[in-house]
Parts: sequence; C-alpha cells; structure tokens
Amino acid sequence: MIRIVVVNYLTRVKLTNLITISYTLSRVVIRSCLSLISPESTTEVMDFIDTEVIAPLSEEGKKVMKIASMFRGPFSPDLLIDQGISDQTLDTLLEKSLLRRVNEDYRVHAMLRDIFYAQMTSEEKMKYHKLAAEYHAKSEDPAEIVETIHHLIKAYEQSKAAKIAISNREKLLTDEYLEQVLRELDHLDEEETPKYWSGVLFLRGEIYRRMGESDRALDEFRNALEYIESVLPSGRERISYLWFGLPEGVREMKAEMQFKVAQIYEEKGDIDRAKEYYKDSLKTYEALEDEEEPKKVREALENLKS
Repeated sequence: MIRIVVVNYLTRVKLTNLITISYTLSRVVIRSCLSLISPESTTEVMDFIDTEVIAPLSEEGKKVMKIASMFRGPFSPDLLIDQGISDQTLDTLLEKSLLRRVNEDYRVHAMLRDIFYAQMTSEEKMKYHKLAAEYHAKSEDPAEIVETIHHLIKAYEQSKAAKIAISNREKLLTDEYLEQVLRELDHLDEEETPKYWSGVLFLRGEIYRRMGESDRALDEFRNALEYIESVLPSGRERISYLWFGLPEGVREMKAEMQFKVAQIYEEKGDIDRAKEYYKDSLKTYEALEDEEEPKKVREALENLKS
C-alpha cells in the first residue's frame, strides 16, 4: 500500500517537494516506486523535470548542477566560487533544494545527480571529471585519493590515475579502502598504463593479500613479475626508463614482490618454491646495493632452513 501511495504522489507533486521528500526516503525505495509507474507516466515525469526544473535554470545554474553531479559526496562551495559562480545562483539552487547544505559543504541528491549527469555530453563529462580530480587531489586523505583516482579514470586519464594509486600505495592499503581501491583498479587497462602496469598488478596483489585471498594475490604478484621481465632489455637488470615513470622504484618493487611471493609459498608449505623466491629477492636487492633489505631476506631464509 505504501508503494502505491508514494507512486501516486510522485506523479503529482512539484519537484521541489519531491526532492525534499526523497532526501528522507531511501534511494532504493524511490527507484522501486518509479519502476512501478507505466512507461508513459515515467516519460511524463521526465518531461516535467526537463521543462519545469532544468529548462528554467540559468546557464550558470545548469553549470553548477553539472559540476555538482560529478561528486559522489559533499564538496566545498569554494570550488564553485573559483569557477566564477555567483552567490545569487547558489542561493537560488539552495532555495529550490537542487543543492543541499551538509555542514559547510554542498551536495546534490543522487536522483538529481543521475539526471544531470545523463544529460551531459562526453566532452562535458571529461571536463568536469578533470575538475573534480583536481579538487580531490589537493588532499592527502585516503578517501580523497580514491576519489581522485576515480575521476581521472572517468576523464580517460588512466596513466595519471595509475601513477597516483602506486605513489600512494601505503595510504590506500587500509581495510577501510581496500574494496574501493580494487574497484577503481579494475577499470585500468594495460594498454593505457604500460609504464605503471606492473605497479597496478602489485597493488592489486597487496590488496588481495590483505583481504586474505592469497591465491589471487599470488597470481597478481607473478603476473607483475612476468610483466617486469618482459620489458627488461636483454633480460638484464637495467630497466627501460621509457617504459617506467618511476625508474628508481621498479627494481625495489620487483625485489619486494619476490619476497612476498616467497612468504605466500612458505605459508602454503611449499618450501622449495619459497626458497627459490627468497633467493631471487636477495639477488635483486643485492644488485641494488641495498644494505638493509637483504637482512630480512637472509633472516627469512635462515628461518626456512631451521
């Protein structure tokens, strides 16, 4: 009964009232209700939104809503002010409940966000995703880093997204963000990120390991090691600077991955393979003339023998 009442109401109320109500109703409930409306009624609702809400907006107002539709959470009004948006436009959008205050920040309702986002051109989406990425990139908070990566991928800046993910690996490897980061990494493509692909695989392996999925972690680490070997000139340890944006970090990453692969094999009871990868890790570290890291590898080998 409640669904029928809400459906009937949604087909009649003014959008400002609908928005106010939908802030307190579950997004799932709203969409469930809309799904019960006939296709003809749904079209009427969308036409109403277009003519009564979107069309009357000034060009500046439409720009605000397009920018706001990029964000999955609250954002500072300073971003809009920096884009030359007037206080009058912001006040109007707030009065109409098209924007909502969250403490000192703004946010747009998910339903409106979907509507405005769907109406943008590909060029507009790319432009405003880049703007959102620049906004989030100002913070070193892990949640903001995840958002930066998300928007760069949406803006077809996969190489930049991969580089940021790898550079902030330690910050992202916390339980709170593992699944979010993994979802973003799933959107990266090897052909778009050749310089950073081994690092992407390494990070994926780290995430799976922390999630307790050692077999999947092992696959990612081994794939990363194979990828690194595939770009080594003549199989030597010197890495191609043209392939990797972080040349001084690639060999260290290789040694660390070899060590982690050895640890996983040791945990699985495959001592022979563990010993093999510990020795490979030691060899790679020694080639780097690293004095500290080889100590942990030698210690692991000694413990393995005993």
